[in-house]
Amino acid sequence: MYKTIFQAKRIIKQQVRSNMIDIPNSFSNYQKGYLFTNENINGYLNIANIKEHSSALTVTSSGDHAFNLVGQGILDIDTFDINYLSEYIALGLKRAMILKYNYYEFLAITLKFMNNISLEELTDIINDLLPYMERKHRIFWTKILNYNYKLQKRSKNPLNLILLLCCGIPSPMIHIYNNAYLLDEYCYQQLRRNLGNANITFTQTDAIMLPEVFKGKEYDLILLSNILDYFSQHWDEEWSYNRLEEYLASLEGVAKEEAIIFIKYIFDYKIRGIEATKCFRGSNVSRSDITDEFTIIFDNVYTEYENAMIFRRVRKQEIDK
Repeated sequence: MYKTIFQAKRIIKQQVRSNMIDIPNSFSNYQKGYLFTNENINGYLNIANIKEHSSALTVTSSGDHAFNLVGQGILDIDTFDINYLSEYIALGLKRAMILKYNYYEFLAITLKFMNNISLEELTDIINDLLPYMERKHRIFWTKILNYNYKLQKRSKNPLNLILLLCCGIPSPMIHIYNNAYLLDEYCYQQLRRNLGNANITFTQTDAIMLPEVFKGKEYDLILLSNILDYFSQHWDEEWSYNRLEEYLASLEGVAKEEAIIFIKYIFDYKIRGIEATKCFRGSNVSRSDITDEFTIIFDNVYTEYENAMIFRRVRKQEIDK
């Protein structure tokens, strides 16, 4: 935890010194996190029948994958992320917001977070959330709040702490559209009721290590977001479908029979009706290679763009005794 605090302070200090909100490097152990998803999670969870499931392994990221699952009654969730800060943003700050605020308060506070807000008001808001956090998250945010306030209190135009630690924050309409728990007051209240009974863990790890790190456990659902876009760092450029198949076979070792693996969320799979030639960045895997289930989600927010999700239902073969 204390190394994460140190690294968060470094991220804040670098941006305050330059008086600029920086774009982070992708996929490192200590980087800016996400406050909201940029995936249409609501779209692809609606397509797959997950009502009978109870456990999940999912990327942590903004916490929205886990929170959408909890809203639908899935309460046993292990999350993973290569970025240590994800835990403190998603399971610390954002979870506390959901527990404290009603639907309309939550939307109002997130709108404040996305715009110009005074140093004093932002500090007060997060201070009021501390009692709703677990101890380690409370310590983190207390240290960060104190550091940020001292660093910026004499600045004429202090930078927004949320934007210093989070990136990719979409407009309210987009994150409402992407998340089932934000569609209306009823869905949000359902999440709040379930969240108090949910067991959500965090493990810092690279997704390539999931079969080893979670060996011995089995899940009904596995959600990988678009992480496979970055696997060329493990498999080299232009990796083939055989690489993908080997990885998915190893993931089935931590999946139950009839589990669903949400393999890859494809941004901009179709642009004005024209399909992308590849399904994974840094690979040579095309649509014709995909033998798993493939769903295209039309996004009304972006009328010229269609996103897609590749998923697989696990059907393990019986081993003859």
